[in-house]
Order: sequence, then structure tokens, then C-alpha cells
Amino acid sequence: MKLSVSLEPPLVAFMTTYQQRHGLKTRSSVLEAALRLLAEREAEAELAAAYAASAAQDAALASEAQATGYDGLAHEAW
Repeated sequence: MKLSVSLEPPLVAFMTTYQQRHGLKTRSSVLEAALRLLAEREAEAELAAAYAASAAQDAALASEAQATGYDGLAHEAW
């Protein structure tokens, strides 16, 4: 798909330098690499948020289990 993009001169200069340094054939390949990194960063942030939510829920469940584990009954009573 063809797409037109407007960039500020410092970004164009960076893109050209990056392209040369990494032996990329086109500016499009530089933009594709940048977008892949952004997508990867976004996926990692979503995963970290899901993990944090899960960890908080796990801690609450562990706390609840610990609270009910000390109900005064000896283990042998079971």
C-alpha cells in the first residue's frame, strides 16, 4: 500500500542516517521497522497491564485463603 507521510527535517535526517547505518534499501523499510517497534512496545504494555491486574487479583485471593486457613480448626480435624 502506498502512503504519503510528512515529517519534520530532523526526523528525515535521522531516518536517512538510520537507513544508511543499517543497510536498509528504502525509507519505507525504516518506517516499517519503527512501526513494528511501536506495535511491540504497545503489546508489551498491554501484557504488563494484564499481568499487574492478575497479580493484584492473585494477591487478594492468597490473602483470603490465608485468612480462612486460620479458622481455629486443626488440620487433623479434617
